[in-house]
Amino acid sequence: MDVGGANVQFGQLSLAALYLLLAAAAARDAASRRVPNGLSVAVAMLGLAVQLGAGGARAALLAGGAALLVLAVLLVPFSRRMVGGGDVKLLVACAAWTGFQRLAIFVLATALAGGLIALAAAVGGLRAPAMATGRAAMPTLDAATLRARLRAVRVPYAIAIAAGAVIALHWRLP
Repeated sequence: MDVGGANVQFGQLSLAALYLLLAAAAARDAASRRVPNGLSVAVAMLGLAVQLGAGGARAALLAGGAALLVLAVLLVPFSRRMVGGGDVKLLVACAAWTGFQRLAIFVLATALAGGLIALAAAVGGLRAPAMATGRAAMPTLDAATLRARLRAVRVPYAIAIAAGAVIALHWRLP
């Protein structure tokens, strides 16, 4: 087997492993609102190995730099409890895959997916019990109660992170 073929096969196997790890993180987050550290570590290590294999030490260092940048940016929201620790670790780990070249696409795709998931969770959390007709009705709420309920909605953000990573890795760059 030639070296190029080995790299292609390693890349395909690595992507398959990434998808399995991201699916496990998303499923775990949806079930328990927790992302296991081991999954984030595995995503990061595999991403850096792929970067090293594809572009050498320079590519791996740049990918690590992208991950450190994401960590630095998220320290303030994490310290204010605006984002969970598991989400931060998974975002940093995925940045090791995207590097600087695809980082903006990753962040934007993750934010858009997260917004859609949050909207779906908020609407689902606000539905009243099904009426005799079988249709759910939106309750009448005052503004303060609505704000309080929306703040209470907890979003399994690993789903959005996984979607953002997949989109970023498959987005065609100009």
